[in-house]
Amino acid sequence: MANVRTRVRFWISIALAAIVIPIVVSVVGEFFIEWAREEGWYEKPSERIEGAMSALSAFVFQAWFLLIGAFVCGLSAGLWLDVLLRKKEQVATISLPSGIMLAEEDPAETREQALRELDDLFAEGVGHRNSLRSHPIPNFQDAPARALLGDWNERVLKQLDLANVRVAAKSRFRTLNLFTPMFLDIRGKGPEQKQVESIWNEKLRLLRDIIDSLG
Repeated sequence: MANVRTRVRFWISIALAAIVIPIVVSVVGEFFIEWAREEGWYEKPSERIEGAMSALSAFVFQAWFLLIGAFVCGLSAGLWLDVLLRKKEQVATISLPSGIMLAEEDPAETREQALRELDDLFAEGVGHRNSLRSHPIPNFQDAPARALLGDWNERVLKQLDLANVRVAAKSRFRTLNLFTPMFLDIRGKGPEQKQVESIWNEKLRLLRDIIDSLG
């Protein structure tokens, strides 16, 4: 919407300039031409240059001309200043996505906060894992359990970025490539519950290693 308003304002300005400037230039130009003829400046102009410049100076330094000139210059300067201030305000008020660090923030403080968040997420993950570990769940629903795991996983990855975790450690946590499934084998657990529990165990193991290495 703002882009549309900008385009409309631009083309209206162009249209007004195309109409007003030729009119003003032609009227003012014709005025000076007739004034020069009246004063006889076209008769031997080389001999009248000094008088012409004196008359022009007298005209330019008229009080009303100076007021109009000051108004136009002030208006132009104000318009440019308004544009510059708007751009500066837009840059200062951009809403950054959650998890993106502002340049003026203290990196050490941001990293420390991220570590505290990771520790809280670790405790949250242990709770989710234990709910799968302790007993078989009748009619276990695989999709909701994986959705819960996925949401937790994304929040952990965001904090790993803020904590400046090395790419290798983050990659191992994200992909879980060729890990050995580990779960508490209790009679009645279905294969889906065991698999999700194994993923939780491996994620928590890697996250614990990361927190220990950073803390």
